[in-house]
Amino acid sequence: MPNTDKAFIWFVQDFSEGEGQMEKFAVRMRSAEDTTMMKERFEAAQLFNSKVRNGDEDLVWAETVVDVEEHVDDIETNTTAVGGED
Repeated sequence: MPNTDKAFIWFVQDFSEGEGQMEKFAVRMRSAEDTTMMKERFEAAQLFNSKVRNGDEDLVWAETVVDVEEHVDDIETNTTAVGGED
């Protein structure tokens, strides 16, 4: 997505399976403004984490994202497409 201003790509070290390995993540937003906002909040989180690791007490908290749909996974209502059988 190198020719778009509606995308944000980042690399992280993933330790979920023990040994760390580099992973690449990408997200495409609705608008360039949304991408800019995502990048600003991502960088604020990076700064916060860096300060926490260094024991800095002058922490700047990132804004909370409130426009998120909550998904509740209820195991009692999960059934297969054919009559609820496994």
